[in-house]
Amino acid sequence: MPTTWQDEIEIELQIARKAAQDQMGGRSRVAARRAAGIAVREYNRLKPFTQNSYNYYNLMVAFSTHPSIPDEIQQVARRLCQRVNEQYNLPEGYDLITDAEILVEFVNDHTYVSAKKGE
Repeated sequence: MPTTWQDEIEIELQIARKAAQDQMGGRSRVAARRAAGIAVREYNRLKPFTQNSYNYYNLMVAFSTHPSIPDEIQQVARRLCQRVNEQYNLPEGYDLITDAEILVEFVNDHTYVSAKKGE
Protein backbone atom coordinates (compact mmCIF):
# COMPACT_ATOMS: atom_id res chain seq x y z
CA MET A 1 0.00 0.00 0.00
CA PRO A 2 1.56 3.32 -1.03
CA THR A 3 2.17 5.84 1.70
CA THR A 4 1.71 9.57 1.54
CA TRP A 5 4.44 12.02 2.40
CA GLN A 6 2.54 12.73 5.63
CA ASP A 7 2.69 9.01 6.48
CA GLU A 8 6.44 8.98 5.79
CA ILE A 9 6.88 11.96 8.12
CA GLU A 10 4.86 10.36 10.91
CA ILE A 11 6.91 7.16 10.65
CA GLU A 12 10.15 9.16 10.90
CA LEU A 13 8.86 11.17 13.86
CA GLN A 14 7.84 7.96 15.63
CA ILE A 15 11.35 6.58 15.05
CA ALA A 16 12.84 9.84 16.35
CA ARG A 17 10.70 9.84 19.50
CA LYS A 18 11.44 6.19 20.26
CA ALA A 19 15.17 6.69 19.71
CA ALA A 20 15.15 9.75 21.99
CA GLN A 21 13.32 7.75 24.65
CA ASP A 22 15.95 5.01 24.32
CA GLN A 23 18.72 7.65 24.62
CA MET A 24 19.90 7.04 21.06
CA GLY A 25 20.59 10.66 20.17
CA GLY A 26 22.15 10.02 16.79
CA ARG A 27 19.28 7.91 15.53
CA SER A 28 16.78 10.42 16.88
CA ARG A 29 18.52 13.33 15.11
CA VAL A 30 18.66 11.47 11.81
CA ALA A 31 14.98 10.53 11.89
CA ALA A 32 13.88 14.06 12.87
CA ARG A 33 15.95 15.50 10.04
CA ARG A 34 14.50 12.98 7.57
CA ALA A 35 10.97 13.96 8.65
CA ALA A 36 11.77 17.63 8.08
CA GLY A 37 13.45 16.83 4.77
CA ILE A 38 10.36 15.02 3.52
CA ALA A 39 8.25 18.07 4.38
CA VAL A 40 10.66 20.48 2.67
CA ARG A 41 10.79 18.22 -0.41
CA GLU A 42 6.99 18.42 -0.61
CA TYR A 43 7.04 22.21 -0.14
CA ASN A 44 9.59 22.49 -2.96
CA ARG A 45 7.42 20.30 -5.18
CA LEU A 46 4.38 22.53 -4.64
CA LYS A 47 6.10 25.91 -4.28
CA PRO A 48 9.49 25.54 -5.94
CA PHE A 49 12.26 27.50 -4.27
CA THR A 50 15.30 25.60 -5.59
CA GLN A 51 16.34 23.21 -8.32
CA ASN A 52 19.08 21.86 -6.07
CA SER A 53 16.92 19.12 -4.59
CA TYR A 54 19.05 16.01 -4.84
CA ASN A 55 19.20 15.50 -1.08
CA TYR A 56 17.37 16.64 2.04
CA TYR A 57 20.35 18.54 3.43
CA ASN A 58 20.71 20.74 0.34
CA LEU A 59 16.95 21.31 0.27
CA MET A 60 17.00 22.31 3.94
CA VAL A 61 19.90 24.72 3.44
CA ALA A 62 18.14 26.39 0.49
CA PHE A 63 14.88 26.52 2.46
CA SER A 64 16.64 28.05 5.48
CA THR A 65 17.85 31.03 3.43
CA HIS A 66 14.99 31.59 1.01
CA PRO A 67 13.44 35.06 1.36
CA SER A 68 9.88 33.72 1.07
CA ILE A 69 10.28 31.65 4.24
CA PRO A 70 9.55 33.48 7.54
CA ASP A 71 12.56 34.16 9.77
CA GLU A 72 11.31 31.88 12.57
CA ILE A 73 10.99 28.95 10.17
CA GLN A 74 14.38 29.73 8.63
CA GLN A 75 15.87 29.49 12.14
CA VAL A 76 14.15 26.13 12.69
CA ALA A 77 15.58 24.88 9.38
CA ARG A 78 19.08 26.11 10.31
CA ARG A 79 18.92 24.23 13.62
CA LEU A 80 17.96 21.10 11.70
CA CYS A 81 21.11 21.57 9.59
CA GLN A 82 23.37 22.12 12.61
CA ARG A 83 26.30 19.72 12.82
CA VAL A 84 27.18 17.94 16.04
CA ASN A 85 30.41 18.71 17.89
CA GLU A 86 33.32 16.30 18.48
CA GLN A 87 31.33 14.66 21.31
CA TYR A 88 28.39 14.12 18.91
CA ASN A 89 26.23 16.69 20.68
CA LEU A 90 24.22 19.62 19.46
CA PRO A 91 24.27 22.98 21.23
CA GLU A 92 22.33 23.06 24.50
CA GLY A 93 18.60 23.52 24.09
CA TYR A 94 18.25 22.10 20.58
CA ASP A 95 15.24 19.82 20.14
CA LEU A 96 15.22 18.57 16.57
CA ILE A 97 12.01 16.59 17.03
CA THR A 98 10.12 19.74 18.02
CA ASP A 99 11.84 21.65 15.22
CA ALA A 100 10.80 19.00 12.70
CA GLU A 101 7.21 19.18 13.97
CA ILE A 102 7.21 22.98 13.63
CA LEU A 103 8.54 22.75 10.08
CA VAL A 104 6.00 20.06 9.11
CA GLU A 105 3.18 22.21 10.49
CA PHE A 106 4.45 25.20 8.48
CA VAL A 107 4.50 23.12 5.28
CA ASN A 108 1.00 21.78 5.93
CA ASP A 109 -0.33 25.27 6.67
CA HIS A 110 1.35 26.91 3.67
CA THR A 111 0.74 24.35 0.97
CA TYR A 112 -2.52 22.51 1.32
CA VAL A 113 -4.43 25.07 3.38
CA SER A 114 -3.53 27.88 0.97
CA ALA A 115 -4.33 25.63 -2.00
CA LYS A 116 -7.80 25.05 -0.53
CA LYS A 117 -8.33 28.79 -0.14
CA GLY A 118 -7.41 29.34 -3.79
CA GLU A 119 -4.21 31.25 -3.00
